[in-house]
Amino acid sequence: MPSPSCPLLGEEHLRQLHRVYGPISPAFAIEELGCSLQQATGYLYGLQADHHTRVSLPDMVRLCSADQTCSGDSGEQ
Repeated sequence: MPSPSCPLLGEEHLRQLHRVYGPISPAFAIEELGCSLQQATGYLYGLQADHHTRVSLPDMVRLCSADQTCSGDSGEQ
């Protein structure tokens, strides 16, 4: 008789999702597992979690816009 299926641990669940979808963001892990940001980064990055930087998409757009504004000034005479 097969054993009843048990839920996967967070790390294993994310590992399998990574195999299917590729790199996973902490936001996706939070939504999928219903955990905190700290737990999600721990699952995703393990002991290296403190060495990763998370930047939101709106912040990235602002940073890119600022860079384009600065580089646009160099071509003026």
